[in-house]
Amino acid sequence: MCIRAVGLYPNVVAIDQSRKRPGFKTQQDGKVELHPASVNGNHFHYPFRWLVYNEKVKTTGIFIRDSTMVSDYGMLLFGGQLEGQ
Repeated sequence: MCIRAVGLYPNVVAIDQSRKRPGFKTQQDGKVELHPASVNGNHFHYPFRWLVYNEKVKTTGIFIRDSTMVSDYGMLLFGGQLEGQ
């Protein structure tokens, strides 16, 4: 899974699982949704906090397609430069 982070960086989505239904956010667009036809679009629990994606589509909202989960370690190793918050 780590190699996918390299190939698709900076197309990263942060997953917020603090609510009943998870929320998704990108640095460029803020709130996004997973495309309904996406394999990951029907999940309600994600074992990792990050997704990387290949395609972003804007219709009635901003939808992420072709996504895959990436672990924290994958993002640390291959996710670009770290910045303080």
